[in-house]
Amino acid sequence: MKKSYLLLITIMIILCTNINSFGDELNTESIKIAGDNRFPPYHYVNDNGIYKGFSVDIIHAIAIEMGIDVELIPMPFYTILDAINENQVDVILGLEKREEYDEYIFSDSYLTMSKGIFVKNDNKYIAELEDLSDLSVIVQRGNVTNEMLRFINLDNAIFVDNQQQGILTLMMGNAEVFVGNRITGQYTIQKWKQTNFIKVVGAPIEPVDYCFAANKENQDMINMINEGIELIKKNGTYDKIYAKWFGEILKTQQEIQNEILKKFILIIGGIFLVGILIVRTNMILKGLVKKRTKELNDVNKELLTINDKLNEEYVLRQKIINSVFHGIVIAQKDGNIIYRNHKADNLSAKFNSKDAKGENVWESFLNKIVTREEFENVFTSNEIFMEQEKILYLNDVKKIWTYSLYPITWDGNVIIEAIFLFKDITREKRIQEQLIQRDKMNALGEFMAVVAHEIRNPLTTIKTYVELIPSKIESKKFKEKLLHYIPSELNRIEQLVTGLLDYSKPTVTKKKDFEINYLIQEVIQLFSERFSENNINTHLNIQPDIHVFADRNQIKQVLINILSNSTQAIKHNEGLITINLFVVEMECVIEIIDNGKGIEQENIHQIFEPFFTSKKSGTGLGLAICQQIIKENEGSIDIQSKLDEWTIAKIQIPRLVIE
Repeated sequence: MKKSYLLLITIMIILCTNINSFGDELNTESIKIAGDNRFPPYHYVNDNGIYKGFSVDIIHAIAIEMGIDVELIPMPFYTILDAINENQVDVILGLEKREEYDEYIFSDSYLTMSKGIFVKNDNKYIAELEDLSDLSVIVQRGNVTNEMLRFINLDNAIFVDNQQQGILTLMMGNAEVFVGNRITGQYTIQKWKQTNFIKVVGAPIEPVDYCFAANKENQDMINMINEGIELIKKNGTYDKIYAKWFGEILKTQQEIQNEILKKFILIIGGIFLVGILIVRTNMILKGLVKKRTKELNDVNKELLTINDKLNEEYVLRQKIINSVFHGIVIAQKDGNIIYRNHKADNLSAKFNSKDAKGENVWESFLNKIVTREEFENVFTSNEIFMEQEKILYLNDVKKIWTYSLYPITWDGNVIIEAIFLFKDITREKRIQEQLIQRDKMNALGEFMAVVAHEIRNPLTTIKTYVELIPSKIESKKFKEKLLHYIPSELNRIEQLVTGLLDYSKPTVTKKKDFEINYLIQEVIQLFSERFSENNINTHLNIQPDIHVFADRNQIKQVLINILSNSTQAIKHNEGLITINLFVVEMECVIEIIDNGKGIEQENIHQIFEPFFTSKKSGTGLGLAICQQIIKENEGSIDIQSKLDEWTIAKIQIPRLVIE
């Protein structure tokens, strides 16, 4: 008997396959049907990426009956109407038959649906649409009817793309009520196991026919779909699909009596079959129990082996964690410590032996390192504190600690715990300071050697001419050279000293809010005459309304210096300077591009070093001072160049966002 059932099912599958194949041969062009991708149980894409639901099964059944080929295209509901208006699809899988959709034609109704009001279980005052006028209501975008507009203030509405987002937004407490499809909402609540948290209140709202829809030029398709709906209702396919998704359809009294009679006959026949099958089944079950017992024993042995491996891995992880140089502590939001490694115990014992086994952050030594505000911000703002330094005194001895504090999240966004990493870095800091001091002394030696060389050159020239005064004072040519070179060399020394003072003296940065685009235009105006004299064209690509918080005069000095360098580098009659101003995230970016002679690649890494210059009369301090100014304003400057082609100076300073 069992084999007969299997044979019958196999034959039916083959026949259905042949029917579909025959239909494919007759219809080579698919009907493109768009449906909501998040509207269970009517039509939705499940977790495995499969498009399914009541409406999907209905259209497949119609396609089989009518011998047509359909292509289902799931998409967000609010994009479906645009898709059919632009002829990207032929038919809408399901649309409520309402006055606001009078530009479309509808099939016969294949379902009646309604909306429902969803609230939290503890809500006692919302029962109908009239209660929603002053509330923040969640609705699906593109699914607000005229009737709903009478009671819902759209200024207070929260729009979501699908029903699931609406339920989730309600669960998160972002609004007091969600109005959406009644069955879909109940389906989602049951699937997410939220029946004790969310309920549907009031009577069904706006019962309406649910139909296939198309543009008016596709009347033939709608006629064909209507014929298919009629066929599947006659042959019982519709009832089976409905029962699959919503339960049994209410039957007439005669139909109920007929079904009872059929079931009675089946039961009587079943009793005889059961008697015959019991003996056979008993024998089969004994064999299955024996086989299953062996399988369970094998699985149990495998689980024991896996458990041993997991224990080994756990011990290994513990050894690794206890071997690191950082103390590690994991704490919950209330401050309770749920884990600490050996290093944490050892470090805490150095402060106070009573704190070594503290079970709460604020009862342990950690309260000397981390503030309550930092700890709370980890949970409330998902804030991360990395490599923070803290100076503490242990028995009147200064100790420097570094600590990190960041959240541990579950499922990507739920913060469940916080982790502390901390370490005593007193010795490392001492060594670091010694290395920095040594580097400073080396740098100072090199700096003084360069200064001495730069001053010695003009002094040598002055000394030479002074020594020649007694013997050549009568020479007119000598006097001319004397009066030319000595002031020139003295001026050179003065420029050098002035530049050194500007570079080395502490500057007072006076930061304020200003619009950088106005400053750039002001500097361009200063250079306008110079650009005109040298036949230099300018191209400005400046984004307006960019505010920065910096020292305006200092930034102006930097722009003047860079534009001066660009002007000197450009050849006459073919010069172009381009200035770009734009924003990248929280940075204001200024690019100054010229088509001058450029900088040799072997020199590009030296341009910010004091006294490095390729100009005959330059001091080599201009760009060094620019770099220092930009750093004081918490920015950065970078210069790239290609010899004989172009140079780009890129300045980045923090952007100020004006609300």
